[in-house]
Amino acid sequence: MAGRAVVTAGGTLEPLPPDERVLVVGAGPVGQTAALLLARYGIPVTVLEARQRREPVGSRLICQQRDVLDVWSWCGATTIVREGLTWRRARTFYRDRDLFALDLPDPGDSPLPPFVNISQARTEEVLDALLEAEPLVDVRWGHEVQVITQDADGVTLGVRTAHGEEQVPGGGSTPASPTWTTWRGSSRPCSVGGLPRRCSTATRPSGSRRPARTSR
Repeated sequence: MAGRAVVTAGGTLEPLPPDERVLVVGAGPVGQTAALLLARYGIPVTVLEARQRREPVGSRLICQQRDVLDVWSWCGATTIVREGLTWRRARTFYRDRDLFALDLPDPGDSPLPPFVNISQARTEEVLDALLEAEPLVDVRWGHEVQVITQDADGVTLGVRTAHGEEQVPGGGSTPASPTWTTWRGSSRPCSVGGLPRRCSTATRPSGSRRPARTSR
């Protein structure tokens, strides 16, 4: 899709001002997916993640159902479906005792299985590769959102980073450690995954910065 637009709650496309980006807080599977979906509509996205890097430990979220697989396939993450362990019966054990089983019928109207098992670490790896290849998505590691304030004119995010000095979009640099960046944007209705929500869009930092107050 050419140009930049926001999907409104009514399902129509509203032009996005050229200096605005949608901010997504968190680079887990939900944040990754939101960024990929927005990029599919031609909307530039900045993902802010507090961690310094990905930590591929543990299985965590291992069970993915069909509607989630459908969204990921639409985003281009078909690898998750191919690599996941497909199952159509859920069995619950206590030690060696088989307590009960639940069959998951497949009516055959979808090419996707009812469920797959795949580690969250692998899921995030697949989605990260898609984000890296997407020019409309900018992932910022080590950017911890400390405070979010909203007034009649828009939304302000106070972001803390671990770097001594950092270049930010739009030019300029932030003070030495700790580094604070103020992101200012508007709030507009949009739709993510077919569900109407209030989405905040932020302008690129233009040199206006202030220490953010911690909400902890």
